Parts: sequence; C-alpha cells; structure tokens
Amino acid sequence: MPEAAFVDVDAGRILLRTPFSNLLLCKRIPSASWDRLRRLWTYPATPQHARLIRASIPRLEASDRFAELLAAKTVTPVPPVKAPEPTPSIGLPAGLKTTPWRHQIEAFRFAMERLLRGAGAALLALEMGVGKTLVALMVLAAMAARRVLICCPLRVYRDLEEDFVAEVREARVTAANAMVKLLRLQQVASGWVKTDEGQYHRVDSAKQNLLADTLEDIGANEPV
Repeated sequence: MPEAAFVDVDAGRILLRTPFSNLLLCKRIPSASWDRLRRLWTYPATPQHARLIRASIPRLEASDRFAELLAAKTVTPVPPVKAPEPTPSIGLPAGLKTTPWRHQIEAFRFAMERLLRGAGAALLALEMGVGKTLVALMVLAAMAARRVLICCPLRVYRDLEEDFVAEVREARVTAANAMVKLLRLQQVASGWVKTDEGQYHRVDSAKQNLLADTLEDIGANEPV
C-alpha cells in the first residue's frame, strides 16, 4: 500500500510531505514550491489551496491547523485559484533511439496514467520477449527518474553477469540453470528448435501470436 502523505500549516504556508509517486500531482497544484532543505512542498495557506490539496493528494493525513484552514471561509475577496488542468495526452519521452511498437506505447501510456493519478505503482503484465524493458525505460525517462532500484534474485543477477551467453552459430546456449536456458532458447529460436536430425519442434508460440495480432492491427498504408 502506498505511503501516506502528511500536510500541516506553519508561518502562512501549507507544508506537504508526500511520497515521490505524487510528484506530478504536487506540481500541478498552483503556486507549488519545493523546499529542498525540508524536502517538502509548500503552498500559500489559503482555504482554496487547502481544498485543492485535499482533493488532489491520495491517502492524506492532516494536522489540526490544516483542518481549521480547510474549514475556514474566505473573508476577503481572493482571486479564484485555477484548478489543475486535465491531464493532456501523454507523449513519448524525447531521445528514444528505438521506435516502440504499438503495444509498447499502449503499455507506456497505461503506466503513466496510473502514476499521474497517484496510484504509486503500475504492473506491466506482458509476456516474455515483447519489450517490457523498453517500456520500463520509457516510463523512467518520462518521470525524469534519477535513481532506480532493480530487485531480482541474486542468482538471476549472477547469471546475467556471468553465464547469460548465447552462441547461435555453434547452436549452443549457455546459462546457469535449465529454466533460464529454456527461456533464452525461446528468444533465440523465436519459438522453434531444430534438432540434429533436421526436424523442427515448437517450443513456444507467444511471439508468433503477437506478430499475427500486430500485423492484423497494421493498416494497409502503414509500412511493415
């Protein structure tokens, strides 16, 4: 479950301490200012800003002073605070050297829409070999992430570092265990394996099915 945010009022400013997953939501609230020393967001202490923060930030815990500001009525006329604009169409991050496929663009937009709504996480439940790594990199680029934590079993990391080698010309695939060997073989052989007797055996059809779906979606005037 995402970490809760906390909001307080001090010295004429609203102080909002929130998880990184709410970064874009905090920026979209008018008059937002990032306090580097205290590592929190600050806003003018007005009832309008209090209501915007209450409506925009999920899982918000508030102090008594913020609750009083939230319940206060405006005594003097104050120019209305502009509400956050609707989220525009999410474009691809700049600097991509690889042109993503349609399903990768859809997965990227799905993840970004969840993050922009403050969900805190997104699951890319795609099959092996369809480009989850590129989608994840696109999300990181769009979020301007500076630090990334990759969690995987230590055994898998060592396999990737030392033993994840494929020699296609000699018909050999070297890996640390049978499961990794089979999965790598699926990628190299694209679902089919040729034996020494010259016979072909199907290993997996996921890529073939994906290719068929992709070709079916491509318009008659689109290059292939």
